[in-house]
Amino acid sequence: MVYPIGGIYCGLWRRDLIIANNVWFPEGVRYEDNYWGTMVKAYVRKVIFVEKVGYYYRQNSMSTVHKRNQEYQFDRIEIENSLMHDLQARGLLGRFRNAEEYLYIQRYAINSFWLFLSTFDVVPKEKIHYIISDLKRNVPMWGSNPYYRLLTPVKEKVKNRIIVMCPSLMIAFWGTKQKIKSRKK
Repeated sequence: MVYPIGGIYCGLWRRDLIIANNVWFPEGVRYEDNYWGTMVKAYVRKVIFVEKVGYYYRQNSMSTVHKRNQEYQFDRIEIENSLMHDLQARGLLGRFRNAEEYLYIQRYAINSFWLFLSTFDVVPKEKIHYIISDLKRNVPMWGSNPYYRLLTPVKEKVKNRIIVMCPSLMIAFWGTKQKIKSRKK
């Protein structure tokens, strides 16, 4: 679940795996692949790697993550919290707690923090504070997560600690960095 072997587009998924476990993409929201990919992996029993590349992913400047000032970016809040809730409801969270918490830390809190800063002209501070509050409430010992400790470089851990302890400081730092960057152009 946590190791970067590729997104859901990098795999072939058995139909019976999907149907038997009732794993569907949430409708009407973006980042549905984050939900589905994590949920379906909770049911996978065997993985086979194929050496031949059969798919090429092209960057699309009009994709969800590249467009600016889009309210749908906040769908990440619903997706990640629904995922945590649904894993719990299905009795899967206990078995995969460390993995899901790591994804919640990294993909939801930290990645969303940087995504919201970089894709909005006016920083949505209230949404940023909301995701940090979610992290503190849902994964209070986030820095102790075994996957986080293993997979996150020390420099990133320091930045992440500042983000969680004082998001306003990191938002101000980001703004200053952007002003300096624009003056150099």
